[in-house]
Amino acid sequence: HTTFYLSLNAFLLGALAVTRRTHPLPPALRDSVIVFLVGLGICAGVLVAGLFWGLFRRLHAVGHRLRWWGEKTEERANRYLALDADIRRYFAEDKRRFWLSTAFNFAAWWLGTLEVWWAARLLGIPMDLGQAWLFEALIQTIRIVTFFIPASVGAQEGGIVFLFTQMGLPTPAGLALALLRRAREILWMGVGLLLWFFLREEKKDA
Repeated sequence: HTTFYLSLNAFLLGALAVTRRTHPLPPALRDSVIVFLVGLGICAGVLVAGLFWGLFRRLHAVGHRLRWWGEKTEERANRYLALDADIRRYFAEDKRRFWLSTAFNFAAWWLGTLEVWWAARLLGIPMDLGQAWLFEALIQTIRIVTFFIPASVGAQEGGIVFLFTQMGLPTPAGLALALLRRAREILWMGVGLLLWFFLREEKKDA
């Protein structure tokens, strides 16, 4: 999750910086995105600080004082101490893996940009690569903000149509892109479920 937040921050900042002059956002939308970025950066910073601080050990201490754990508190405390130590060791000794994970996350966001650009071309929507980057960054912002809605159903579609309106693009084309994107998600979910079903059956037979 730490590398996820860091890469998303970089992805959003890059989109805003690259398109600042070519595709300026309306002031209200731009300010909202900046507030989101600040909040996302604070969350990432707090998460990293908490992991170095010994987050799980301290959570266990709070639970012990409030009598959440019941018996075997010493065994559980040792597990949490070991977990905190493993996390600190990872950040200290596996920095290369950490930054590689961040880079791969960033590459995954960029694949989403290429998908938006390609889908827009198929639908005949006038969208260049920079605008597609900005669009994908804003859609991911909407998905993070609406995390409490399962799969952002409705929020994602409404957000895409709203962004098309703000960017001066045709609204019907935005709705078509939203439906195409949702169809792609359903397709890949179906493929994943089928693979899970067959792999489970093979494991039972073995």
